[in-house]
Amino acid sequence: MSTTRAVALLLCVSSCAYVPRQVRLLAPERRVSPGACVVVEPLTDARDDTSRVGTVRNGLYWPTASVRTGDAPAEWVTAYLRDALSSPEPAAGCCTLEGSLRDLFVDEYVNAEGRLTVSLRLSRSGDVLLERDFTASHSQLSNFASEAELEEALQRTLVALADAALPEIAAAAQACR
Repeated sequence: MSTTRAVALLLCVSSCAYVPRQVRLLAPERRVSPGACVVVEPLTDARDDTSRVGTVRNGLYWPTASVRTGDAPAEWVTAYLRDALSSPEPAAGCCTLEGSLRDLFVDEYVNAEGRLTVSLRLSRSGDVLLERDFTASHSQLSNFASEAELEEALQRTLVALADAALPEIAAAAQACR
């Protein structure tokens, strides 16, 4: 094989690493409400870079493509928290959960590594019951850096956040019955 053909073949094979990925933010399986009265306000998107939700890297660990979404990441996290925490019929004396999305990113190299950070505040009638940052991560093997693999990594990262945050939020929300 000539050098020219070898270089052409290498460029064709590696070109997929340079194609931006467009992912959907898929809703994970729903959780059960803790039984407390919680109103979940929309989270604000306070990420440093709101233009993308990740990057794809080549074999030399160089970033070669962005991961973007047409969905609203803060709304995606808000919807999941609402499904998990909100009362069907909010009443007087309910707690309010508000906050911001600080980080949402999936970094694909050999693994698809997702990370998610939210700052949350649970309050009732002006009294703060809980205020803290919750961070979660998830790592899974990425065979092809496909959009489906990246979507799954982001979805599982949101579930990991829920596993970390929901028990603490539910315990603090017991004052909101």
